[in-house]
Amino acid sequence: MKKIAIVSVLLGSTAMLIGISLAQEAKPKDNIAEICYGCHKELRESFAGKTMHKPVEKGNCTACHNPHASKAEHLMKKTESKTCLAQECHAGQKELFGRAFQHTPVKNGQCSPCHEPHASKEKHMLKKASMEICADCHNIKKMAGDKTVLHGPFRDGQCLACHDAHSGNYSGNIIKKNVDICTACHAANDKLKEKHDQFDMSAVDCTICHSPHYSGYQNMLKAVVHKPVGEKACDKCHENLTGNKPDPKKLVKPVPDLCFECHDKKSHSASNVHKPDQDGNCLTCHEVHASDFKHLLNQRTPDLCFKCHKGMERFVKMQYPHNPVMNGECNACHSAHSSENKKLLVDMDYTKMCMACHKKRDTHPVDKIASNTIETFENSLVKLDANRKVVCISCHNPHGSDEENILHYNKERDLCIQCHKKER
Repeated sequence: MKKIAIVSVLLGSTAMLIGISLAQEAKPKDNIAEICYGCHKELRESFAGKTMHKPVEKGNCTACHNPHASKAEHLMKKTESKTCLAQECHAGQKELFGRAFQHTPVKNGQCSPCHEPHASKEKHMLKKASMEICADCHNIKKMAGDKTVLHGPFRDGQCLACHDAHSGNYSGNIIKKNVDICTACHAANDKLKEKHDQFDMSAVDCTICHSPHYSGYQNMLKAVVHKPVGEKACDKCHENLTGNKPDPKKLVKPVPDLCFECHDKKSHSASNVHKPDQDGNCLTCHEVHASDFKHLLNQRTPDLCFKCHKGMERFVKMQYPHNPVMNGECNACHSAHSSENKKLLVDMDYTKMCMACHKKRDTHPVDKIASNTIETFENSLVKLDANRKVVCISCHNPHGSDEENILHYNKERDLCIQCHKKER
């Protein structure tokens, strides 16, 4: 028994010593960065001549990365934004990132589209000069096109003179109200007043008439100018423009009656009227002074239409969107103001409307009356018209589809069996 006890003690001691030895061997080296650079040599070389991120400068790779495993990309301890906004790092930025209008990368919790995580030659650890970064997403050259009059900050790549890179309290992430941004450079003095027929411009939003980025016209004027504005006939719409207390916001008549003084009311008076028209709300869609878009629209179509018709936005993201939807040509099929047809269609003859663009029919059974044996599923997207005729939209979605040729269903079988029972 004594021998057994002695052997047990010896084995236990040996195991303890081995455990201590292994533990000592498993103890990580003091310089964690050197371990990392053992594999990531090219990373260290890329830091030459650059300003390093504080954790990198301190050799503290594990401030952001888990050395063993992670659910996040690049073995990050947490998602990008959570890692960057950790209490000990950029926690003070949280409030700035949470304002009403957020830059898309911030909204998506992504810091790396703009910032280098390790080292950079640019200030604020930016990947490139600020305008070059902006141009990666905002196709600035395409936006400006052949416009020859460029706003100074836009021309010089000083996007941050007007915009906040992360978030803002105003649309477009601008740093102040439009008028405050403009008057910081363009003083609202007598000279400015003189250029605007002696109106005090100190509280006026300059972007009503001027483009903030580029223009094809002198003085950065927008492309489309309302006729009375172009003629400087402000009194056609506004009253009480002179005197001791001018009130330019006071109109000669309320909208829409004021608008119909010049614009024909007939095109707004068909049996089916667009909701903004019903409400007499012309300004839902139109600007009153100037715009960069035709018909004085206040936004590019189809984005303007999607403000109200939110469910339609999904068609643009489909694999096969209909070209008019993709190109914002909603009025190719719909009237913008009123129509005698349901859904404000320009024509209730679907074939005629579609053939205005699609000249070739091939073997399509369009305008054929379906036989009595044809019967679609109750909830099928395939529909015959009121006279049981096959029309274009019987098989095709007029807005978009994930199926080729914007079909409602797969053309190999699913589309056919909506009508042909024997094939089901």
